[in-house]
Amino acid sequence: MRLLSPLLGLTAVTLAVGCGPAASESTDQIPVNRVVTFQGQIDPKFVGTWAAPKGVSGLDLRKDGSARITSTHPTPRGIVRSSLDGEWRVAGSDLYMRYADAQKEQTTVKYPATLSGKELTLDQGSRSKMTYTRK
Repeated sequence: MRLLSPLLGLTAVTLAVGCGPAASESTDQIPVNRVVTFQGQIDPKFVGTWAAPKGVSGLDLRKDGSARITSTHPTPRGIVRSSLDGEWRVAGSDLYMRYADAQKEQTTVKYPATLSGKELTLDQGSRSKMTYTRK
């Protein structure tokens, strides 16, 4: 159980900010400690259970605005599955997610989102996009 708490924090950070820049990349345009306001409304088109390729992560966006973020991590001891509970909203073309991190601090993240049929793509910055498929 002591291993699970840090892994949940790592999962939240990974889902929230994606990959960081390579050492050779400039960080001049990367916002640091940017405050994101949780906003928007529950959009029925986003409601559902979404899975990333190979089961590396998942989103359960419920019709009451609650959410569960899941992740799977390989470790030397085997596969570790973790999850975070929170809330979700949509404002314009952005998906907002709010959850408590491992230290019980409220964290809000904003993803530019594209919903097309059974695919939901979240833009995690210039280095990463994740496409989820509705289950």
